[in-house]
Amino acid sequence: MQVAVPMPTLVERANPSTPFLVIESQSGFYACRTSTATMRRKRGSTSRRVVFGAPDYFARHGRPRHPDDLQRHACILRTVDRHPNQWTFQINGRTRSVPVSGSFRADTMTAIYSAVTLELGLGFSPLWQIRHLLDAGQVELALTSYELPPVPVHIVWSSGRSPLAKTRLFKEYLLEQWPQMGVE
Repeated sequence: MQVAVPMPTLVERANPSTPFLVIESQSGFYACRTSTATMRRKRGSTSRRVVFGAPDYFARHGRPRHPDDLQRHACILRTVDRHPNQWTFQINGRTRSVPVSGSFRADTMTAIYSAVTLELGLGFSPLWQIRHLLDAGQVELALTSYELPPVPVHIVWSSGRSPLAKTRLFKEYLLEQWPQMGVE
């Protein structure tokens, strides 16, 4: 898999079985792996995973107050997740998966975000991916007191040699931009 970035010769080749983080901005797409054993890495930040919905959805259906309340809500399911019918939370200090269901299923986050903003149900996503919707007032967060601890996000590069100048500049750019994108 190749993910191109605005710097013409910088392309990250990612193994599809390796988790990676794709960052979208107005100027293009960027990719950073979230974990790997054979790469050098620098911890850049953390990312929260959040439940979100459209304000009018909450006005019509109510806002869940506990993860168990999700059983009474339409949830937008991401079919490529390992367990699409379960969302995981921190409840009473323990990690627990809660069953969810809904009539809208998609394999892309773009489709899920569209479904949520069209009030078809609730979504579950990393905060940085929906920051623009949250800032625009198109979605609101729910169940924030039950979120799992934030996941570390790393910038990675090939080991065995010093990174090229363009790689160092890209790393510095990401570290500078992440706070505006919701990566904390």
